[in-house]
Amino acid sequence: MTAPNIIHDEVLVGLVGEVVRKVEQDLTSGTLSEQPGLYSGEAGSVLYLLCLYLSVHDDALLPVIKQKLEFITNRVNDGDVGWSFANGLGGILWLIRKCEKYGVCSIRDEDISYYEQALLEQGKEYLQAGNVDLLHGAFGFFWSVLCRERKNGRSQIVAETEILLKDHVFPVIENKISSAAGQVEDLSLAHGLTGNLLFLCKIAGLHLLKQETSRLIALLARKILHFEFKSEKPSLFPGRLDQEHRDLPSRLAWCYGDLGIAHAFLWASFVLNDRTWRDHAIRIFLHAAQRRTPEETGISATGFCHGRMGVAYLFLKGYQETGNPELQKACLFWIQQSLEMLKQTKDLSLLEGKAGIGLTLLAATGPVIPDWDECFFLS
Repeated sequence: MTAPNIIHDEVLVGLVGEVVRKVEQDLTSGTLSEQPGLYSGEAGSVLYLLCLYLSVHDDALLPVIKQKLEFITNRVNDGDVGWSFANGLGGILWLIRKCEKYGVCSIRDEDISYYEQALLEQGKEYLQAGNVDLLHGAFGFFWSVLCRERKNGRSQIVAETEILLKDHVFPVIENKISSAAGQVEDLSLAHGLTGNLLFLCKIAGLHLLKQETSRLIALLARKILHFEFKSEKPSLFPGRLDQEHRDLPSRLAWCYGDLGIAHAFLWASFVLNDRTWRDHAIRIFLHAAQRRTPEETGISATGFCHGRMGVAYLFLKGYQETGNPELQKACLFWIQQSLEMLKQTKDLSLLEGKAGIGLTLLAATGPVIPDWDECFFLS
């Protein structure tokens, strides 16, 4: 589904248009970053420029996109990248496949399969070491592989992925579900249980091991809900579960906190066909929509990760999926707050800088490819 245009005020539309054009200028006029990765490097720039190109159909963007892609692929071919989804092969491979899907580049299936196989093998090693992080660990590698659209039905990679999930990934999640709070220290989308829930929803959405995956989704969602505060605090959930932080409210953000949990519960409701989780999601979204002050939100940045634009986009997703007007109002509030702070933003990256800011504004003001936010584990 394409996010609806929620900004109708002509002055605000004009300001957003100026920002979108300024981001384009910043990402096209500078020298190539030394970092090829998705969250902090040139792959993030390419994602923004790809979405802008597909929105405005400006052919002048194509040479810039292709130049940046050449730089990225040369770094990959030289073996000069790590493995992570955030800034390594996982995210780069995801980005290249998106460019191929929308006709900006071509890559041989055998090359994609080679790198997917490498990600699966590396993921097994990360699993054994206990690193299942979405951004920097095994689940992020597997997310990249799962995001590939299979042109010819079931492939060998899909079969191998199913075996890996059943024999190695699901036991890890089962162990997290049965562990006490002190043994599972992170509740977040970026690094913890909420991210694990989104990962399971992705698997179920692809109809892989659907019965077992659905069982784990229901159990994990209930475990996350168990950690809701019993007394009134600015947030409904903590961000971390270790002894030092489990009684502390979480910030309002994409990476940590209530908004990621709300989104994960909403996705779980679709997968399980259980409106209970949708009701929980809306309740959490509406509570978060009332948090506006720095003391209530902990927000001091503008970018996507832990800033105003990530918050705005999660409210946009919530509004898109539920139609609740309070979430639309919250999205507009955080966009307006962001526009006032943009002059202070020098970072160009997807995660914390102008590329992520620009993508959020594109999504709020007009048609944009519906699956770009896979890179933030949101679709």
